[in-house]
Parts: sequence; structure tokens; C-alpha cells
Amino acid sequence: MSRLAQYAAFLGIALMACASDPVAGAPDSAPVETGPATEAALGERMNANTVTVVTGTPGGTYFRVGAEFAFVLDDGDRLRILPILGKGAGENAYDIRFLKGVDLGFVRTDTLDQLRQDKRLKNIEQQIHYIAKLFNDEMHIIAPKSVRTISDLAGKRISFDVKGSGTD
Repeated sequence: MSRLAQYAAFLGIALMACASDPVAGAPDSAPVETGPATEAALGERMNANTVTVVTGTPGGTYFRVGAEFAFVLDDGDRLRILPILGKGAGENAYDIRFLKGVDLGFVRTDTLDQLRQDKRLKNIEQQIHYIAKLFNDEMHIIAPKSVRTISDLAGKRISFDVKGSGTD
């Protein structure tokens, strides 16, 4: 563990310890937050601040970033992030638009152009909106030794991913 991580952990533990001991002379009449009184109230509270995010295939960048969002941003009752495995950028856009319960998703910046080509979709710009650019997309080229340049790939099959992913 790095020295910075050790300091951060120590600071976090110290703050939790201080927060658990009431300060001498502090009034005991501070309101105590209680949980929901009924099963229905519990369900309503849990669903009120839950956000589902369709990510990507296991091991892919979208999946890892979605898991990190859940780990870092999830704070229980105030915000709960639920990552959902997806098939990749292209299919994620359809999932965001049509699947019940999908709030957000990871797509590529050119995905909206891809959706405009689908004649079944009308006014797609009014249905899906980009929120933020999060990272530059990864591209890995793995080929046999006979491939020395990108132009050597001309006419060859170059992508093996899930149908509907951004690599179609």
C-alpha cells in the first residue's frame, strides 16, 4: 500500500472514530434518522435514488468503468448505481432507448450516427442525449507476424465481438 493510501486510510478511520463519539457537552437531542417504517416505504426509498447503467461485455472497458462508478459513487440510500452487463456501444443505445429500467449507458461518440441509419427510429436526437465524454476508447490491434501495418489488414476480418457492439 502506498504511503498516500496509508495516510488516507488512517484519516478515514480517525474521522469515523471521532464521529462515533459524541463531543462532551453536546446536546443529546439531535434528531436520529430512522429507517422506513413499512415494507412499501422501504421499497420506495430504495428505488427513489437507484440508477441503472448498461455497460459492456465482461472484461471490457465499459464494464470496468461501470463497476468503478458503482464502487465510488454508490452511497446507499442517497444514490445507488446498478451496472448492467451490455453488449457494447451499438446495442447499449437501443437498450437506453427501449428497455424498461435502463437509465444510462455507455456508448461511443459515433453511436447516434449509427442510430440515424435505422429507418425504424424517428427523431432519435430527441430520445437519447449524450451527457459527458468519459474517456478515449481503447483500440487493440492483435495480428499475426505477417501483418506489419494497418494497410495489411485490408480485406481481412478484423473484429470479433458481440453483435451490436461498437465494433460492428
